[in-house]
Amino acid sequence: MKRFLGLFICVVLLVTGFAVTGHAGTDLGRWTDWVRVDKLNLEYRVRCNGLGEGSNKYIWDVEVKNKSAIAAKFGASLTSSDLTTEPEKGWLTWPISGHRTHKFAGFRSDVAPGQKVQVWLKNLSSEKQDATNTFQSVANMDALNGKIFTACNMEWMIGKADIDWTQTQAWIKTLNNGWRAPTKAELIGLFNEVDQKSPIGQDYVWAEARDAHSAWHFSFYYREARWSYFDDHSRYGRAVAVRPL
Repeated sequence: MKRFLGLFICVVLLVTGFAVTGHAGTDLGRWTDWVRVDKLNLEYRVRCNGLGEGSNKYIWDVEVKNKSAIAAKFGASLTSSDLTTEPEKGWLTWPISGHRTHKFAGFRSDVAPGQKVQVWLKNLSSEKQDATNTFQSVANMDALNGKIFTACNMEWMIGKADIDWTQTQAWIKTLNNGWRAPTKAELIGLFNEVDQKSPIGQDYVWAEARDAHSAWHFSFYYREARWSYFDDHSRYGRAVAVRPL
């Protein structure tokens, strides 16, 4: 009976997921509206950060909010809207505490901004329930690469989105002309000047190295500086360089 009930919930959510309406487009790097998944007590939203390389060239993020008070391990996947069976590969998993969120970053897909994408969510804790939802997300391609703006009495150059700290440093070395990585303090100063209206188009922005194995980044979403290991590929940020005016 329990197994049948679980299957019934999956079918109901699969059918109702396709009825979710499209969302209006937003600026680059800005999230769509939250979509509620009642049976899992979740909400999620997506955004397209721009172009990668080769096939699966568009880069997407999925942010999941656990609306319940109970922590659970969730899986997320993102595919084209014509896939009707649960994907076997491409899942990212993470435990999410009650009333907290987690961003599953760096999904690569052939789905372009303006096309329908399908978000798959799965509860991987002991009481498993599956759900699938689709909606149309209209977003702009990444047009910020190379853009320069002025803030905090400095020039800021925006680089690629969704790259790791090592890739960011390699990009900065190609710039010359006094460009360098911002410090944690400088990113805090930028946040104090612009608040959450980041001109950079991504929540996480890389700063200087923290030690031999990790680096600082600033989150415009969480309003604070954090750190990640160099080889933590669950964390991708925006490359930014600075120089004095």
